[in-house]
Amino acid sequence: MKKVLVITLVLVLLSLTSVFAYRTRSFPDAPEININLLQRDSDGNQMNPNVNGWVHMKYGDRIETRGMSLKKYTFYTLVYADSDDEEIYVNCIDKRKTNNLGDLKIKNTEFYYLDLLEDKDNVFMIVLSSDVDCKKHKMIAWNPNKYLFPDSII
Repeated sequence: MKKVLVITLVLVLLSLTSVFAYRTRSFPDAPEININLLQRDSDGNQMNPNVNGWVHMKYGDRIETRGMSLKKYTFYTLVYADSDDEEIYVNCIDKRKTNNLGDLKIKNTEFYYLDLLEDKDNVFMIVLSSDVDCKKHKMIAWNPNKYLFPDSII
């Protein structure tokens, strides 16, 4: 019985190793990107420095997001917004609920972002889930002092 358990454990570890190796080889030239996110007022000034987060992108299809000190037990959505000359399109990546500290963690392994990095008009944000309509790709309310924006955005 122990021998079967050990063999099974070894096979599971080998399969996980090969999955990781595949992901690493899939996008060998994909850069790792870190985007800091800050809470800002409507004039673009940073508000409470404790309310912040980051987006980390790796291997071309893995994205991890953290938010700290947001509103407790509240649903937030990680979005990226892109625009043409006429409209802004909001694309939802994933939605999660904050914990008892107001911290948020979003992981998504099916997000292919390389083309987004070429277009500097794309903006990653953490917004209240109640303020975005993911099916229609638009914001239905605008409460910027409750969102996290990239530190490069005014």
